[in-house]
Amino acid sequence: MSKYYGATIADIDCDGRYDLFLSNHGNNVEWYYSEGHNMFKSKDPRLYLHDVHGTAAADMDNDGMMDVVVAIGGSGGRKPGLPIYFKVNEDKTFRKDAGTSFGFGKETMRGRCPTFLDIDHDGDLDLVFLNQDKLDDPRGNYVYENMGRGKFRLRENTGLEFIGGWTHTLIDYNNDGNLDFLVFHLRTLEVYAGTGSFKFVRQENVFPANRVWRTTSVAEIDYDNDGDFDLFLARGFPGRYNIPNTLLENRGGKYVDVTSKTNLGLLGHNGHVTYGDFNNDGYIDLYLTVNTDYNTRRQNDIMLLSRKGMDFVQVKNTGTESQNQYEDGNNSIAFDFDLDGKVDILSGMRNSTWNLYRNQTPPGNRHYVIVRVGRPTAINLNPKLKRSPMGAVVTVVTKNKKFMRRVTTPGRSHSQAFMDTLHFGLGQEKQIKSIIVDYMGGVRLVREIGLSVDKIITIGKVCKCPKGTNGPKCKLTHPKCSLKRCGGQRCERMFFKNNKNTIYYCIVGR
Repeated sequence: MSKYYGATIADIDCDGRYDLFLSNHGNNVEWYYSEGHNMFKSKDPRLYLHDVHGTAAADMDNDGMMDVVVAIGGSGGRKPGLPIYFKVNEDKTFRKDAGTSFGFGKETMRGRCPTFLDIDHDGDLDLVFLNQDKLDDPRGNYVYENMGRGKFRLRENTGLEFIGGWTHTLIDYNNDGNLDFLVFHLRTLEVYAGTGSFKFVRQENVFPANRVWRTTSVAEIDYDNDGDFDLFLARGFPGRYNIPNTLLENRGGKYVDVTSKTNLGLLGHNGHVTYGDFNNDGYIDLYLTVNTDYNTRRQNDIMLLSRKGMDFVQVKNTGTESQNQYEDGNNSIAFDFDLDGKVDILSGMRNSTWNLYRNQTPPGNRHYVIVRVGRPTAINLNPKLKRSPMGAVVTVVTKNKKFMRRVTTPGRSHSQAFMDTLHFGLGQEKQIKSIIVDYMGGVRLVREIGLSVDKIITIGKVCKCPKGTNGPKCKLTHPKCSLKRCGGQRCERMFFKNNKNTIYYCIVGR
């Protein structure tokens, strides 16, 4: 069965484990809820014979359950259609919706890539569709503002309506606290910078002119642990385009091509990239999904392990090798599905099934921490602190090092994941000094007491719970917030980065 370049991985029912929403191009999606420690239970959304493309998930109506959107193609442009929405209930049942209950209009699309982000920093996730142009209309894209309480409205003149591409990921290339669209399609990379309002501005001369064309997927990673995000570009299409991948290092806000010195210039037809610290040594590793030409024997995907942030080495016999010569690589996504501290891989192959590979790397003398990122807890003291985890940057500070991740999709082209439970390999670091969450829009949360390695740590307000409770299945105690210092107790400090004079303190229970 065909796949469509990505998967939506998200904790849809807020039980603390990731659920799977997997697109099969042209014929349904596969929906799996996590059950227990390492099992999944399937639901059938019944989208047979629909031109299914990219997917995304977010809590669209603030009821504590994530809802799901599916972009529907236009049959080669002949029949532009409407996206399909799934309203998810607390009992895990769902209702298919054409968008009317959320306030969406009748804007038909050649749907490709839906994306949730908080454009205006009001704490609600807005929705953007980047699509292929319609045959009779140069406009392909639509931006919707979340008005709260599950209602959206169309915004015009945002700067995104007529851009000539749809595959993209979200970055913050200039560290101004606004998410930017990095759009890539065949010829070049383009950045449309967020402004904190519903205006995006195209930026010039952001990247080196060479080695960016024919990009198929992008991963935003801090490959060398220097405290800023670099970009890995998977490149190449089946056919005559046998071209190298590219690594762009962020040096003070300028991107520099470091492909050669990091040993990443592999020639090939790489359709997708994902990443994670697969051996918990403290450095990000890469996993490339390889496309093959039609009527050509399947080539195995490629795992590239970091060597202390200096360069990468290809690893053989990983266990993900193909057993079917007729399948073809399409996409993969890395996440710790069973929360055992090891990053696993889900791969979707054309002409085959989805495959979930459990990481069985021996732990050795290496540690990890899993950070579950919620909303700022002190919003009852100041509603302006309201922020979504989406796009937040999480920094784990140990005795000797810093490790950084963003709440995002770990390597993207079409579908968006909501990865708010982040895995950090720590190497031999045994002591965590602090965890810092920088939300979009200038809000910072700092936790410094009661932090241990090899555990799951919940930061902020997670899930919609009864008063006094917090976390997955509402089993944790809700933090108690005030303007008073915590006096040596487990504590989260929150403040606006442009105003550190007012600090909100929240005592965190065990």
